[in-house]
Amino acid sequence: MITATSWSEILLWLHLMATLICALRVLYFQKKTGVALAWLVVLILTPVVGVVAYFLVGETRLGRARLRRKQELTQFYQDFSREYVAHGLPRAVLPSPWQSISDIASHATGFTVNSGHQCQFLNQTDAILAAMVVDIHQAQRTVVLMFYIIEPKGQVAHVLEAVLSARERGVHCEIMADGLGSASFFKSAWYERLRQAGVLLHQSLPVGLLKTLLVRSDLRNHRKMLVVDEHVAYTGSYNLVDSQVFKQSSDVGQWVDMVVRVEGAVVLHLLAMFYADVAVERQQDLLQVQNWWRNRGDFVQLATQRLRKTGSLIQLIPSAPDQSHTVFYDVLIAALYQAQHNIVISTPYFVPDDALLLALTTAARRKVSVFLIVPAKVDSFLVRHASLAYFRELLDSGVHIAQFQDGLLHTKSVVIDESVAFFGTVNMDMRSFYLNLELTLALYSVADIRVLAAQQQHYLQDSILVDAQAWKHRSVPSRLLENVVRLLGPLL
Repeated sequence: MITATSWSEILLWLHLMATLICALRVLYFQKKTGVALAWLVVLILTPVVGVVAYFLVGETRLGRARLRRKQELTQFYQDFSREYVAHGLPRAVLPSPWQSISDIASHATGFTVNSGHQCQFLNQTDAILAAMVVDIHQAQRTVVLMFYIIEPKGQVAHVLEAVLSARERGVHCEIMADGLGSASFFKSAWYERLRQAGVLLHQSLPVGLLKTLLVRSDLRNHRKMLVVDEHVAYTGSYNLVDSQVFKQSSDVGQWVDMVVRVEGAVVLHLLAMFYADVAVERQQDLLQVQNWWRNRGDFVQLATQRLRKTGSLIQLIPSAPDQSHTVFYDVLIAALYQAQHNIVISTPYFVPDDALLLALTTAARRKVSVFLIVPAKVDSFLVRHASLAYFRELLDSGVHIAQFQDGLLHTKSVVIDESVAFFGTVNMDMRSFYLNLELTLALYSVADIRVLAAQQQHYLQDSILVDAQAWKHRSVPSRLLENVVRLLGPLL
């Protein structure tokens, strides 16, 4: 007969075995030392919770079927790029060292730097939504949208109405939204209205109890873009939300974003990325996309005829956890080490790893002017305190930290020496670098970079610089809390 004591011993041994198995898997599968150490701390300090957490979100599991489809899509990307070259897509050669950095990205994605772009940066929600509506109303062939968050409230309704109107004119319309970030959209009346009108709707990385047991549910599609007629695209940090009503209960103020409206070759790259994201979700979607590609006729030829031969130099850098390399992270680190004069970064979430921290602090110590612009308030307790834990080391090295006061600064931008810039959806944290599907535009033209740099200066004017001396004298409990949360930084 098994007594209560025996049951306790059995459960204890089962738990110890589970913890040991998880620890061994951490040592075997986690390639980043900081991530491995963070998981070992979690497993030791929170025994039961740690085992369950590691089982659910410890490893990059997207599902075997999805990975098989991803392998086919790698060829899809490469075929798309070769087709562009065959039709005379305007490619570009960059001066050193930026060409070598660009090669890091093109080696992983197949997307090269192209010339002939026209860019317009927009930094107000009203202007962003109004411009989108105008372009959708002018659409003749295709409208595709992909956003992490679609919240059909306020002025966003005007965009969705424009999509419905385009579909009624016979325009092919598709929308992809993240299954978690846009959960309210998929339950809304707008979802049904769009579906009944013939708009193709896709849920990226759907969530559910059974799926959570099989795949990692915190890996999200964080990409944001709109493409109209293979000719015009919008992308940046902006989710499809009305900032006047979005997350007003979080006490961080209005979200402050920026997008770029771009015409040129990168629009076709964005379209390829969109259909790749659609195709990877289900085998049926993969077959439909492959069939579309085989029967596209002179689609690429017609699209490339509209491209200008001169204009801005841009390269698309898509990144995802199922890539063989952490492509944008690699590009960013390499670029930071090339900086000679100045680095300015704006990001809502800043939780660096050792390599990123070293790149920024050594840049400052070799007399490069380094400014980090972050919001004074963010909507995540853990991320806020983990971020603050890095301030002392940054300040001691000479990095200037500016806390934006006029809302939650959500723009993700990096400008280096006003010679290269990165703009898109990637936060300066491990989740964006390693876990989410993201997109970044690398900008190599001085005119575009100066516009982005000027916007960063506007953010600085609405910010307060952190005083290095005052920061050293903060209370012991505050510093202790931040350093404890910092241990979880690689997992945030």
